[in-house]
Amino acid sequence: MLSNITFGEYGMVINGNFLLKQISKAPFWDINIEYLDYKKNMVFIIERVFVYGNENDEKLLNKIYTLNQIKKSVLKSKELTETVIGYLSVILNIKKEKFNVMPKCRYI
Repeated sequence: MLSNITFGEYGMVINGNFLLKQISKAPFWDINIEYLDYKKNMVFIIERVFVYGNENDEKLLNKIYTLNQIKKSVLKSKELTETVIGYLSVILNIKKEKFNVMPKCRYI
């Protein structure tokens, strides 16, 4: 199916859903990865990899998505932890204030 094929940073044809299945199970511990589409579920996939994934998972993200897609997705995410936001602000050169942070719940 041609809709699942994109061109990677080196001009190679890449099947994003194929690469997605190579990501470790940790980020998707609660769902069946077979049901994810790398285009439709881009923000969800990227945020899960940065919160629960490892370095190899991040490298696979760079093969599936462009740097611009990753930046836009992390800025849309509401599920990133403060630690992950700190990490992403350094590696993606984005000010922490630009992230969409949910306020912490206060228990009474």
